[in-house]
Amino acid sequence: MGLLAFWTALLSTCSPALQDPPLKVKPGTCPEITKTCKMENPPNLCHHDSQCPGAQKCCATSCGLGCVPVHDVKPGICPEIEMRCLMLNPKNDCDTDSECSGSMKCCTSFCGRKCLDPRDEKPGTCPPINKKCHSLNPPNSCTQDNDCSASMKCCYTGCGLHCVEPCNVTHPSSSTGQEHPQKPTDCGSLQPHRTESPPSHTQKPPHIPPA
Repeated sequence: MGLLAFWTALLSTCSPALQDPPLKVKPGTCPEITKTCKMENPPNLCHHDSQCPGAQKCCATSCGLGCVPVHDVKPGICPEIEMRCLMLNPKNDCDTDSECSGSMKCCTSFCGRKCLDPRDEKPGTCPPINKKCHSLNPPNSCTQDNDCSASMKCCYTGCGLHCVEPCNVTHPSSSTGQEHPQKPTDCGSLQPHRTESPPSHTQKPPHIPPA
């Protein structure tokens, strides 16, 4: 019996550590955030879709991440708001995309929610999550693709929502004109791009040889 325990302990020590499989992302699109959170650092009630029941997804809400039902969301993203509403409680003309005709989406305008023509959604998909978060309540540096610069998308990284380079971005071929998916070489490991500016580095003075 002692010999069996010895070999069991030896095998468990020598066996390589198994990595957790990538977390499955449920189909559907998270609803747009329509409210502002009054908490400075709201708690997250979930961290990935597998923690949500049924077809619900773990989405960014007005106060942290939470399990929400997925609505029929039309493609595209809502335009950026460039003006500020002077009304205290503006009236909403719609609540979901299904209430808008054609390809228009129900978006937050400068005064309430209205049916507007969408912008093109940023191409690509979010990279797979292959790490666990050691923070109990990680902060989010973005809530949607509009918060990210250039071609980066707002994705869940395992530790909050951050701007990352997308996977499976299609680029037209110069010879045939057909689109072919191109995948970044480091797509498997998420490297979030923070929205804050990087620290400035002090430039060293030039070396002057003695006379």
